[in-house]
Amino acid sequence: MTYSVEQTCFLFPWGLTPTECAAWVQVWVTVLAIVGSVALAGWQTRRLLRANQKQAAQDKIEAGQALLDIARSSRNLQIDLSEKLLTQEAVAHAELSGLPTPMAELLALENALMQFPLATLAPALLAPASMLASNLHQYRLRADALLKRHRDLDLSAFEAHTESLNSLSFVLQEALADVERNMAKLRAAS
Repeated sequence: MTYSVEQTCFLFPWGLTPTECAAWVQVWVTVLAIVGSVALAGWQTRRLLRANQKQAAQDKIEAGQALLDIARSSRNLQIDLSEKLLTQEAVAHAELSGLPTPMAELLALENALMQFPLATLAPALLAPASMLASNLHQYRLRADALLKRHRDLDLSAFEAHTESLNSLSFVLQEALADVERNMAKLRAAS
């Protein structure tokens, strides 16, 4: 028996006519094209998902950095104000020398924290952000009350006010440290 390539399909003699062989070739090429397109779509989807996750992580880091900048500015302003509000004489002097400007800055920082878009933050930063906003609000209210009422306060009431301001400064420092720790973790994870 003579063997001829024209009588084969896929180089095997399966007894198919050239038309039948062409139909089978078309079927297998179609199946391979479908499998290839599904694999390519899956690969592109995974690649896009990884890129989106990376961008989301970067966005959370940038939002966290913005929060950190506001928190550091708040801490520096609180330190400055706390030094100016140590004694009744210092408060009276600060009142005369233009303390309203730092109070306006404090209010601006408070507003920035209160209006901060929490949805942009990583979950680990949500509690410290809320703590910072609440703390800064309380600090501003108490500092403002101290400025307005310092002449009416006796020494023990004045010391109670300054002690509460110092406690709030300590809480802010702890919240700031939480933000810094969590930001370091976020940066290390990305």
